[in-house]
Amino acid sequence: MSDSQQSKIAEAVAELLGAPVNLPNGSAFASQSVKVDISEIIALSEKLLPISNSRPDFIERKKSTAIPVRFTL
Repeated sequence: MSDSQQSKIAEAVAELLGAPVNLPNGSAFASQSVKVDISEIIALSEKLLPISNSRPDFIERKKSTAIPVRFTL
């Protein structure tokens, strides 16, 4: 990156890159562990994940796609 001195970065971007990032102290944060049974994890996954594929024709489209390279199983 020898030409970084000649780059055409906008002044606003340069100011953002040069600005310090002020992060909170975080000393008041207290981590708590929660025990979750595997059956509860599965139940939450089934509840929160979508039931159907957003593209119902996905498998058929993949099967119909021609592969130009010959291969041997």
